[in-house]
Amino acid sequence: MAPLAALTVAVACAVLLPRLLQHGMFLDGVTYAAIARNLAAGAGSFWAPHYTATIYPVFHEHPPLGLWLESLSFRVLGDHWWVERLHATVIFGLTALLIAVIWRRLGPGLTPQAPQQDTASPTVTESSAHAGGASTRGWGGIDSNHAWLPLLLWVAVPVVSWAVVGNMLEGPFTLFTTAALMCVVLGLATEAGNGALGAEELDPTPRGGAPRPVAVLWGAASGLCVAAAFLTKGPAGLFPLAAPVLLGWHRPRVAGRVLLAQWLTVAVVAAVLLAWPAAHDALSRYLDEQLVAALTGQREVARHRFGLVNNWLEGVALPLLVVGGVMVALARRWVAPLPADVRRATSWLLVGLSATVPLLLSPKQSGYYLVPSVPAFALACALLLRGTAARLAARLDTSAWRRVTLGASAIVVVMAVVAGLTTAGRDAARLADLDALASHLPVGQTIGICPETNADWNLHAWTQRRFRVSLDAREPYAHGWLLRSGQGTATCPLPRCTPATDASRALVLMRCEAGL
Repeated sequence: MAPLAALTVAVACAVLLPRLLQHGMFLDGVTYAAIARNLAAGAGSFWAPHYTATIYPVFHEHPPLGLWLESLSFRVLGDHWWVERLHATVIFGLTALLIAVIWRRLGPGLTPQAPQQDTASPTVTESSAHAGGASTRGWGGIDSNHAWLPLLLWVAVPVVSWAVVGNMLEGPFTLFTTAALMCVVLGLATEAGNGALGAEELDPTPRGGAPRPVAVLWGAASGLCVAAAFLTKGPAGLFPLAAPVLLGWHRPRVAGRVLLAQWLTVAVVAAVLLAWPAAHDALSRYLDEQLVAALTGQREVARHRFGLVNNWLEGVALPLLVVGGVMVALARRWVAPLPADVRRATSWLLVGLSATVPLLLSPKQSGYYLVPSVPAFALACALLLRGTAARLAARLDTSAWRRVTLGASAIVVVMAVVAGLTTAGRDAARLADLDALASHLPVGQTIGICPETNADWNLHAWTQRRFRVSLDAREPYAHGWLLRSGQGTATCPLPRCTPATDASRALVLMRCEAGL
């Protein structure tokens, strides 16, 4: 399976590296990185994160856990431009690992019966040995250990890589929701004869002696992950609470134990947070200022009420269909999934919808809100494609194809690195202007800015992230320094202010006399 695994890694590098190696970043990601760096430097606290002295001196736009986790990277690695990129990449890798663990527990796979058969048209069978971790006899087998298929489908969805390179909170948010789903799967699989969810569909013989407390413990672990997801991005992280029912409907007793433990754990965490004054105050402000305002249409109302549906069709469903179509074309025919895989795929589709449909209640919608649901949709699609992937893998089981695939994968990785190192990328002009100011800006202080440019949130974000500088538009002349934005012309009166940097650039640092 090495060539297909290498191809999956190459696809991940192609969609991530060209942008990860650039300094520019989406506005929200710059903001989160600045707050995390401030936490690491001692500015603000867990329940009261600090952005700038003039904008969100106490940041309650999101719950604080994701920002605090990122601050740990700054504590360990220091304040460098690449810290948030490495942090987001690690989160991406951990999420991929969780998806692989889930795949290993979804039950038996599809495989050619024997390697000596005609690899152009392998016979597809279902073998319970796979769920226990046994290796497949044929090189082309898609057993439970080969997670390249769901990972390839997951990475192929553009919004996933966009969230990584943008340092979005959807990264750790998805990590926690996927971990919650993984714990549900492991809890449901504890009583399966060979430790795989769905194995009882092939071997319904009671095994006996399965430790019921294990299912309860996995349910409690899932509840902790749900609580962590809520503390990262709010109520949208509660959708794994439906997973025990959606994934374990055919095993109601163990599903009930997992569900009870999961919900009780969330309830206990909620009670602790309500009784903790600092947590209660911070979360109350978040709910009032962000969530309620969004639900009532007071914050960033979407252009179309159900625009998220279109985002899902174009940004999630279409890429999955394209990848599936390419696999069918390369395999030269569609291999119909077994009934058991259809049932499992349906369950995972419902899990994905449980993460997506509630978002339609809010007038505030964005395509990246779909990121936590993508692992479920990718797993559902992978279950339906297992037979086709087995046929494709068997067709590629030749030394020539292995060399071609591995060579092409290596070329893709090299090209991705070169593209990242040579492309200007986002905010290149602004970052160049800030570099020209670097030796003059009073690091860690507040300076003035013209009121007309106060809505330039990108400027606020980058001056804080790069230099820990806050911009004050209320009293622009009270700090001795003023940052003028505008190519060659002043946007506000500048009496007795003289340029301290190149006046021909878009950003000019002005030295103003005190008391103006």
